[in-house]
Amino acid sequence: MTAYLVLFGLCIVFFELFIRSNVVGDAMRILAASRDAMRVMGSPGLSDDEKEVHVRSGSLSIMKATLRMTGKLVAIGALLYLLYRIVAIVLPATGRVIPAMLIEPVPIVVLTAVTLGYAWVRARVVDRS
Repeated sequence: MTAYLVLFGLCIVFFELFIRSNVVGDAMRILAASRDAMRVMGSPGLSDDEKEVHVRSGSLSIMKATLRMTGKLVAIGALLYLLYRIVAIVLPATGRVIPAMLIEPVPIVVLTAVTLGYAWVRARVVDRS
């Protein structure tokens, strides 16, 4: 039971960090830059040189957004791992059980359901604020 509580806490921390670090915004910027590059490539009114300039700048912006998003995800993962290590030191029995739980389907489904429930409640609370 303690392992579930710890994992629920880690899921909530992951969700909050994911939302607050605007990873979704980075993904949307990557998609928008990709769409813009495709639009430029298909534009009959631009010369090949102009297309090349647009595509190069678009590629650079896609690369920056991808690196920013990757950095955020790595930072979130590192923080979650640090929290897990702290739990493993403070509660050794729970620390040993958690990795096994993460490869079992039932705990994954339960954690997903709880995290989705948290997201739903959070969205309702934020909407009212």
